[in-house]
Amino acid sequence: MKKSTILILFLAIFSTVMIGAPRFGLMTEQDHGLGAMVSLDQINAHVLVNSTYDDAPSKTDLTSISVALDYKLQLESNINLLLGIGYVTKSGDYEGKALDKWTIMSIHVGLVRPLSDNILISSKINLYEQATYDDSATSEYKITRIFSDARMGVGVLF
Repeated sequence: MKKSTILILFLAIFSTVMIGAPRFGLMTEQDHGLGAMVSLDQINAHVLVNSTYDDAPSKTDLTSISVALDYKLQLESNINLLLGIGYVTKSGDYEGKALDKWTIMSIHVGLVRPLSDNILISSKINLYEQATYDDSATSEYKITRIFSDARMGVGVLF
């Protein structure tokens, strides 16, 4: 994945959410890591970073960057439905093989509920996911998944 593509995606998401009165904060999501988030009345966006390491014989040392943009639809006074897109890129070594490319594009749905003025809790699942994988030992291949990668997250707004 070219760094310029990641930078363009990052700038597009954050320029989109700069309309209105954004609230900034920290967010963590299961298996996606910790990072920054921006929340508006109708939109959430976040960039998360994760690192995975094990010293098993088939060594794994991965770093991933996850970017997501979610549109919020109000279901009740304190519960919103999330409809969004996500992009994940991973680099490093996976099971002893150097990664050339591992990217995941997804369409997800979920729920977000504020626990207080500054704390949000969310749950998401990918409705559709297209992953591209290429390492030093195999040729590139694509994986398509439906209803995968269910996860929970917590955000703290400042």
